[in-house]
Amino acid sequence: RFSLFDEGDTLKALAWLIRERFPQLLLRQSERGAALQAASQIASLKMQLRSPSEVQPRGSLLQMQYAAYEEYLQVCNALDFEDLICRPVKLLRGDAGVAARWRERFDYVLVDEYQDSNYIQEKLLWAVSKENGEGNRFMVGDVKQSIYRFRLARPEIFREKFDTYTTADAGHDQRIDLSRNFRSRQEVLGSVNRIFTDAMHRSVGNVEYDASARLNLGAAYYGGPKPDCISELIVLNEEDWKTFPESRKVFWEALAAGRRIQELMEEEYMVLDKATED
Repeated sequence: RFSLFDEGDTLKALAWLIRERFPQLLLRQSERGAALQAASQIASLKMQLRSPSEVQPRGSLLQMQYAAYEEYLQVCNALDFEDLICRPVKLLRGDAGVAARWRERFDYVLVDEYQDSNYIQEKLLWAVSKENGEGNRFMVGDVKQSIYRFRLARPEIFREKFDTYTTADAGHDQRIDLSRNFRSRQEVLGSVNRIFTDAMHRSVGNVEYDASARLNLGAAYYGGPKPDCISELIVLNEEDWKTFPESRKVFWEALAAGRRIQELMEEEYMVLDKATED
């Protein structure tokens, strides 16, 4: 049995260690700031499967913080979230028999939101997938929706397979483009395609917005184009937008959308149920 440290527990532990063992850090930053920085650096090292003894240079402040944090976890008989994936990966990679038994347990390995995977998750998924080209691993994702780089997501993992897998019926290493959209009207999809074609390139968004990336109408129940159905692009023209903290940007985006919805309600704009037309 063990305790599981969540993010708050980790920050509390690191804050205590900084006060007790690394007080010099508090001369140039706040306790919370120092704890957040240490937590991010240690998480990154764990996700690279690097132990404190493998951190260079030896005796560096980061190496000592990492070692002290691991000692703290051991005393508390605790693991953190990174340990929950790093330890199984180390076990599967270090014991061929264990890895083989787990591979035999899964007929298929299904992965959603694959664009937000990172390297350690990739190692885990491959460790429990069939070998010898048996092709029992299926990944679904859209690199245009990758938003978790701050959590160490590496969309280039998805990108590499998108670029190298074939659209032919190969049995394995095959790519199937799911380009039909069942959520929106053609008017919305047309506007999105127009904007993304100009705005998205390999160097911006990590995707070339070509024919394989375009959104195509799949919702036949919407019928054809309607003159009163138009898409709108709401532009927030705040001069200081780039300097806003993320929380303030979210507030202004929500406010702008809410105002437009309120206007439509006051205009008694009709939205029909797709099934009943009521």
